[in-house]
Amino acid sequence: MNPNTMPIISICLQYFGLEVKYTDDLPGQVYGMLDNSEEPRFIVVRSNLPEYEEIFTIAHELGHAVMHPSFKPRRIHSNWFVRQKWQSPILAKIARATRLECRKLITPEWEADLWAMLFLLWIGDVDNLKVYIKHHPEKTNLLLIAATVSIYKGAPRVIKAKFQRMFHWLSPS
Repeated sequence: MNPNTMPIISICLQYFGLEVKYTDDLPGQVYGMLDNSEEPRFIVVRSNLPEYEEIFTIAHELGHAVMHPSFKPRRIHSNWFVRQKWQSPILAKIARATRLECRKLITPEWEADLWAMLFLLWIGDVDNLKVYIKHHPEKTNLLLIAATVSIYKGAPRVIKAKFQRMFHWLSPS
């Protein structure tokens, strides 16, 4: 683990006025959840998770706190094409179908996962992210989106140096 990970997470939690509580009472495959009060005060995390899962879960729930405060309806960000009032029935139908598909694909959980991956990339905790993806290969495409966003937005040099190593393990052996 990156030795800076927990101190950075602690600083973020303090900034948002959150604390982490551990429990064994979470249902099914739920690893964590954000307190659902109007002003969340804590993140509940399943006890005895492996380190990579615990860190990702805390980052994921922190993503909810950042992006979905007070669980207000979220804004759907879309490009100009799907927002247009098209005169052409064909273009209007395509724009509507695109809007609907985006709403199905880009859920609050998807956004929180992407936020957690970006967070871990930007603080340089590629090792925990690597182990997380090995245990959740279905999220590899989301990691590729996070890596692309990080590169495009100018990731810190420490991250850029680790990308080469990171993509080495993503390629099939």
